Amino acid sequence: MVDTVRERRNTGYASAARWFARIIGITLVLVGIWGFFTRDPLGINFELTTLHNWVHILTGAIALYFGFAPVAEVTVANFAKVFGAIYLLLGVVGFFVHTLLNGALVLTLADDILHVLIGIAGLATGFMTAPRGDEYAARRPTV
Repeated sequence: MVDTVRERRNTGYASAARWFARIIGITLVLVGIWGFFTRDPLGINFELTTLHNWVHILTGAIALYFGFAPVAEVTVANFAKVFGAIYLLLGVVGFFVHTLLNGALVLTLADDILHVLIGIAGLATGFMTAPRGDEYAARRPTV
């Protein structure tokens, strides 16, 4: 039985939320960098502005932190839930508002659908990652 978060990490255990954070982090950082060289990297009506690229790089870097840092799985699950909720909200808002910040951030239908899918994936993996008792035991005060 694995007793601590560090031991679990050393055994290669990674929750669905941690894998989500790793994959989405790498993807967002790469898309953010790629967006500086082309406005529509996949040719399906994405509209990447400079601000949009920086948002991708920043959110990707935050996701990478939670994906690879030695933090408790429950913390990673909470990150995935919050990240998913924000992206889901952004996707839904994008269906009604197509430009934000005076045109600095342009949201197309392709962006909106992708943001909704990322949001659903974040929420799903966050809620799939059940807290484990041993993570709470280390923080429980002794009487």
